[in-house]
Amino acid sequence: MTIRRLSAIAALVAFPGLASAQQSNSIPCKEGDRYVAKGLQGRVRSVWDDQIRVQPDGAEPYDQVIVPLPLGSGRYVWPQATAPAYGTAKPTPRPTPESVAPDPAAKCDTETVEQQVARQLTPPVLRFGPGIGLLTPDLLKTALAATGSEVATASSPELANFALATAVGLSIDLPKDPPFNVTILTPWVRAALAGLEAKRKFEPVPALSVDALNRLGLSIEVSPGSPLTTADAIENVVIKRGETVIRPLSRTVQPDTIQNALGVKRELSTGSFKFAMEALRPTGDLTIVLVGRRQNYEITLLQAALTFLK
Repeated sequence: MTIRRLSAIAALVAFPGLASAQQSNSIPCKEGDRYVAKGLQGRVRSVWDDQIRVQPDGAEPYDQVIVPLPLGSGRYVWPQATAPAYGTAKPTPRPTPESVAPDPAAKCDTETVEQQVARQLTPPVLRFGPGIGLLTPDLLKTALAATGSEVATASSPELANFALATAVGLSIDLPKDPPFNVTILTPWVRAALAGLEAKRKFEPVPALSVDALNRLGLSIEVSPGSPLTTADAIENVVIKRGETVIRPLSRTVQPDTIQNALGVKRELSTGSFKFAMEALRPTGDLTIVLVGRRQNYEITLLQAALTFLK
């Protein structure tokens, strides 16, 4: 199983009335590259034989600038100033004196998703929240009032990645058919789950102890994924921060039988792995390694994505 990372989708947004041409192997740009020139920086949205189309930083995907090829050989063509009929959340970018003239030094650079996030986040840490921490009476109140979507994002590493990408304007795919389901339980998440269960049953808000919840600490809960063919049995979980490997303080693994609609069964396992609260704090990028019976599955979390966990 390959390492699961955030992957940006380079969407093709065609201009009305034009048909896409075949991409040439000689074009020094590809979809998703970062285009850099005087007065125009952005993301390459599509590549044609004689031009590329760039979405300027801060613009909507359909606000694309036509850049003739070869790079630096002609004048840019900017989109119309009026927004489409369905509206826009951002103003259509307008050319500056620097950006209307070709730049011989213009270039396209391949940019990783991590670099995209780092460029768009200022500051890159703690912009969205402090991340995982111990409960206080005030945090307990927010947990008991949390919505289901808030709890899901706060407890799922994959959804934390998705929330980060959405916040900085990237489009990503959530993993398809992962071998494991992963839930991160913290004092805040446990309180929020209790609050949601009370709402579901139309019961009063439960009386919870901050100290008791804090003593439960942080655990990573792992169960077999779906469908049956890709699910795996968990054996261990570790957290990697660079060359440092953080092992669980304790672990409990027990058998688990899953079954599909045809009645086919597989004997797998679920596990609960307790870590120190500091293990998932947003002090740097990290990777959660799920050690399965067949192979390992890795979830890499950027530093800023960790701030969505609670």
